[in-house]
Amino acid sequence: MNNQLSFANRLLPIGSVIRLTGSLPEQKVLIINRVVAGKWKGENGYFEYAGCKHVVGAIENDYFYFNSENIEEVLFAGYVDDSEIELQKDYKNFLEETKLKKLNIV
Repeated sequence: MNNQLSFANRLLPIGSVIRLTGSLPEQKVLIINRVVAGKWKGENGYFEYAGCKHVVGAIENDYFYFNSENIEEVLFAGYVDDSEIELQKDYKNFLEETKLKKLNIV
């Protein structure tokens, strides 16, 4: 079941487990950070998410950087409370005001 559309225009919560487009079914990613800004390959910008391998967690520098359009399936959506709802509002404002470029997986 593809749950990507249910999260259009908002971020998945920390702790969500997803499968990236083109990955094997057993390759799951745990979302550990959102709106990750920095410089990649000489270009300033941001990715919507950073994740690590599900089950083993974050090991050294073994992270994945990706965006909503790279998510094939949402296997589990993380915890949502009032502070998460506020963060979603802040994210919407960020999208309207940022001059940073949304980077793409190459």
